[in-house]
Amino acid sequence: MRTRERTLRPCLALTAAGLLLSLAACSGETTGQPHAQTNAPTSGVEAAPPSTNEAGDALSLSIAPCSLLSTDDLAELGTFEDGKRVKMPDSRTCRWQLPPTMENNYEGIVVDLDVRDQQSVESMNPAGGGEVTTAEVNARPTAVAPDPSGTNCTIGMKVDDSSRIDVGIVGPDGLTCDIASTIAYLVEPRLPELPS
Repeated sequence: MRTRERTLRPCLALTAAGLLLSLAACSGETTGQPHAQTNAPTSGVEAAPPSTNEAGDALSLSIAPCSLLSTDDLAELGTFEDGKRVKMPDSRTCRWQLPPTMENNYEGIVVDLDVRDQQSVESMNPAGGGEVTTAEVNARPTAVAPDPSGTNCTIGMKVDDSSRIDVGIVGPDGLTCDIASTIAYLVEPRLPELPS
């Protein structure tokens, strides 16, 4: 895995504004420079209590991905469908969808939270021939795997030495990593504390 340091910042309002501008524009190009928020948005979902790993099991087993995010958290991006569990071969996944409609120029967004009980943050693979970079979200070790196409991005956050949770986004070209970063900052405080 090739790595590079990267700084992630929450920027939901700017991402939402950029998404709305790009969806309303006649061309596919967005101009301007995004600026990050200094505080992550809050919502009605409660933070997870500190967890311990007394039995030696992965801390990720205590995580229910559909309980980590709500449609209220995603409201600035549009009207998402409620999170639904999705069967995946190597993760426990919950998916929220913003269906493509005329109002959003037929550019929907898919948000996945994938709990990977047996895959560490260091084992994240690059997407579509891209590279994996390292970063932190609220001091939690993180790996970022943007697809070079710009239409999907995954941010994996460490849960413990053997597990992680991924925030996966499929959406408008060039905005997916900004959306993933914002959601990672929403989800991170709701995760079990890192083991010492």
